[in-house]
Amino acid sequence: MSGERTKFCPHCGAMIPYDETYCPACGESQPVLEAVTRRPVKKTWIAVLLSLLVTGLGHLYLGRRRRGLTIFTVTLAVGVVAGLYFTYDQVMFMGLLFALFSAYDAYLLSRVQG
Repeated sequence: MSGERTKFCPHCGAMIPYDETYCPACGESQPVLEAVTRRPVKKTWIAVLLSLLVTGLGHLYLGRRRRGLTIFTVTLAVGVVAGLYFTYDQVMFMGLLFALFSAYDAYLLSRVQG
């Protein structure tokens, strides 16, 4: 193989250079090939770490804004309301549970997104 990128002409089947706009064999114009764009791969460990630091932040990193903001808002609201009825240690334990849930959810989302 020469390393030069080639393609087949859809009209006559001749092998032509990839960048040709017209087939040298039959003279027909070639269809424009769209470039394949890849989304940048998000690292799972970063999403999990961010979710452990601030609930929902890993989701924002993964591009799931609504989900991340919902988790953050629910965690904050539960913490404020629980602070009225429970001790500081109990509220911090609840916050830890929310952080673990957020990290696990970010882990699963990251694995699905690939």
